[in-house]
Amino acid sequence: MLWGNESSWKLETQFLEKLLHRLKDENNLIIAEVVHDDCGTVDVILRRMNINSQKCMWHKAKTFVKRLREAVRGTKTVKPAAVGACEHVHEVKCFTKKELELWLESKCVNVAGVSTRKKDELVEIVWGVLFPDEAGKALPDDVVEIDALQTLHCNAAEEAKEWLYGACRLRERAKDDDGDVLVTHVQHLADHWAGDHSCCDKELSNLCKAAGGPDRDPLYEGGRRVHFAVARCLQQFASNTKMAYYTRATMTFNNECFHSMINKYAMKRLNFPKSYEARVCCTTLE
Repeated sequence: MLWGNESSWKLETQFLEKLLHRLKDENNLIIAEVVHDDCGTVDVILRRMNINSQKCMWHKAKTFVKRLREAVRGTKTVKPAAVGACEHVHEVKCFTKKELELWLESKCVNVAGVSTRKKDELVEIVWGVLFPDEAGKALPDDVVEIDALQTLHCNAAEEAKEWLYGACRLRERAKDDDGDVLVTHVQHLADHWAGDHSCCDKELSNLCKAAGGPDRDPLYEGGRRVHFAVARCLQQFASNTKMAYYTRATMTFNNECFHSMINKYAMKRLNFPKSYEARVCCTTLE
């Protein structure tokens, strides 16, 4: 949906700030905390208004699994010597955006606004040049990426999500807002999968049991390539700065589901203001 010359998603933070000021100044509401899906601009607004910021662990879990898949996939994918030697989409993704730009230029393929294009867009264009019959079609499912975690264990993706949820809920129950402990607990998953259960006592005992327990064979050998890849991924994904926003185990899951249901009746971009009340009523009835 467009508003003037800007798309609505770019204006979301502006509208949020106006809404918060209206609730505080005009309605005299005390807003102690706002939960959102990890937007840096929203953090700035909340900090400026002295409102606590927490982020949705449901969104975090989705990204968590995606990052783990990429990390494990990276241990199984060898980057070809040249872009032209790629036979699979995941091999094209091994190249940097600049490398893809230079390859397209060498093939005399002019891409409008190439510098502002996202890497995924360039991957799609390169794939179409490599395999002209596939040009314009949706990229084939990247089986290696989808199944990367499943090659370790059929339930690895679910285990990772439940481990994150469980670690966040431990801090919520403790009510200590201890982001450092949360980081330690989340990052221990890499060692747990490698068969190291030295930190799985006391608080983490239930998480350990839910993720196979000490009797299950390790998913990979400790101190080897996959272990290092998963550990590095967790260190980047679950840093002290990032995990401080998840100590209260908050979610926007119900809001997401409600609005997904609303969109069944009419997309948001279709006269959003006039249709909103009717769509809410339809969703409530359903």
